[in-house]
Amino acid sequence: MKLIATVLLFNSMLVASALGGEFEPRIERLVPLVDKAGDLDLLSAGSPAARMKRARPLLEAAAAFRLDSGESIGAFVNWLAAVAVAESALRDAKDVPAGDAELLLQAYGHLMDMRREFVRFAKISGGWSPFQRAGAAGFARQLLKVPAYSADAIAWLGKRMLANDGRALSEGSYATMAKAARFRGDFGFLLSVADRACESRPGLRCRAWKAEALFGLGRGEDAENILPEAGDDGAFRIARARGTLRRLLKGAPDAGALKKALRVLAELGEQHRAKSLVPRERVIALADPELDELYLGALFADGIQYEDAWTFASRAAGRPRTPGFLTRRVSAGLMKLMDCFTGKKAEYDFALSSALVGDLRALSGSLPQLASRMSLHLEVLDMLASPVAERPHRLREFERDVHRYLARYPADTDGLKIMLLGRLIGSRIDVSAHLRRVRETHADIMAGISGIAGAVAVRAALKEKDLSLVRMLDAWLEDIGCCRLWRAHMLAVEGLLGPEKMRQKLLQRALKEYTGFISSLNEGPVANDSLVDFCDTVGSIATLMMQSQQLEQARQLVRQVSQACSQVGEVEATASVLEMAGSAKSGQVADSLARLAKAVDLIGSSQAKLQAMLWLGVALEAAGEKKAASEMAATARGFAEQMARDGIGPFFFPDPRALVATG
Repeated sequence: MKLIATVLLFNSMLVASALGGEFEPRIERLVPLVDKAGDLDLLSAGSPAARMKRARPLLEAAAAFRLDSGESIGAFVNWLAAVAVAESALRDAKDVPAGDAELLLQAYGHLMDMRREFVRFAKISGGWSPFQRAGAAGFARQLLKVPAYSADAIAWLGKRMLANDGRALSEGSYATMAKAARFRGDFGFLLSVADRACESRPGLRCRAWKAEALFGLGRGEDAENILPEAGDDGAFRIARARGTLRRLLKGAPDAGALKKALRVLAELGEQHRAKSLVPRERVIALADPELDELYLGALFADGIQYEDAWTFASRAAGRPRTPGFLTRRVSAGLMKLMDCFTGKKAEYDFALSSALVGDLRALSGSLPQLASRMSLHLEVLDMLASPVAERPHRLREFERDVHRYLARYPADTDGLKIMLLGRLIGSRIDVSAHLRRVRETHADIMAGISGIAGAVAVRAALKEKDLSLVRMLDAWLEDIGCCRLWRAHMLAVEGLLGPEKMRQKLLQRALKEYTGFISSLNEGPVANDSLVDFCDTVGSIATLMMQSQQLEQARQLVRQVSQACSQVGEVEATASVLEMAGSAKSGQVADSLARLAKAVDLIGSSQAKLQAMLWLGVALEAAGEKKAASEMAATARGFAEQMARDGIGPFFFPDPRALVATG
């Protein structure tokens, strides 16, 4: 379901709430890769001063660390490890030097400010949904918790710093603490920050923080006494908004007041606090359509709180429902339906699906294109959940609706992706004809659909032995100079499946494209840049090297990326097989077998998981573990049979590296 989730709803994820209980700063518990990537026990040895000395060079480079491309992941994890070392030093230090504390404080501030970047990274990794629980997606979800963790850490460290009487801090440190206090809704802490800042660095800014804190604490009269009597100084804008919010939510606010309050929260960038500040039962009782839309929008603003959003959307009583409300309600419903494919729910909820059909019918009058597109998404889910005997009929209806949609909106990339997705699940739509028309009239959008188009081409080659789409796409993508990674995948498949006399030439071209893609990652952001793409590329190269008996070169390549790709099951599986291929010692083979067994659990793609199971079975038999090998073979057979019973072919999940490897 990985591809379906990515295509259907490409939204942002929920930033986790503050950690409960007494806070202890240990970022390695939040992001385990930090501990796995390096020896934290060794790095955290010695006195607190010695630890800070090790961490300081990386902490000072905080602003340089971004998640712009896959190759930056290793450096970013190293930087998080430096944060972990600094945390251990400050946990154990009796007296924290001001410079060290401020350095860690600014590092936390940088992590808190990377909130949007973490969401973007989660989107690119396809990790927003509940479908993927390991690998790059799991790492991305862990990063989504970092901003809330950082705000808590700033409060923990800031209170220690403020407790040092008479020690003046930099203006930047006070500002970082104020930002964290807002994020947490901790106005007592904000008041402490403002008081200390006004003592050491008096000015408008600290007075504005104090007024804001007093408004947040319900002391409006005291706050008003601090505000300037005239004008609207920019320093006091947030404080004034905080005061407005407090007044709007006082008592039993009417619909107008609640709508204004929700807009103020949006202005403050605090829509994530709507759930705790705006009384839901009051919103429902008022039955105001516009208010319902604003409240539901606030639930969606900071990520995917789809269960909560659906609960509210099901109870909201405002009529007629607005287009914005219906759009969000349908999105939440689609997410709930996708839960049915994860094992969370016993069976698919066709009653919910029927309710969404009614919503989409109501939405079609005001937003026809969006309603039609979401209807196609729903058809895909219904089709996958239906008994195999019903699928031919549903496929025919789907094909008819896709043709109608593309006739009206021929250049809509989402519609084209749905068409391609349908091809993956068995529809007979003439993909090549549609893509030719798109290329003739809207060639500029080809790059946007290259990923799923490549997956369809690879599946057609592997499942149907049809290389025509691979060759067509390869030529087009080369013409427009894009999508090196997908071109490499397709060249590899063509080399593995094509005529023997062309094999070596095509595989060499594929290797050239793979290495070129990795080089391009060092030049800045590229299309589809992500940890997934980077590790995918490395896995593909290593697989081709294995098949060409270049085992030592493949091992060296995998070692170079072991840190960045240690949570990507496909690469871990490749690495363990390479280890076994080069080791005759029983102890080392046993370690590699254990690593391969662990990698199987990390893999999200069914196709890649099946391949890894088969690798593990063969390796166990070679190691003399006859019983375990037999059990693994039975497990793999059962896994494949279950896919067949579900009507899903083994190449339905187009994990590029796995598809290339099994060609």
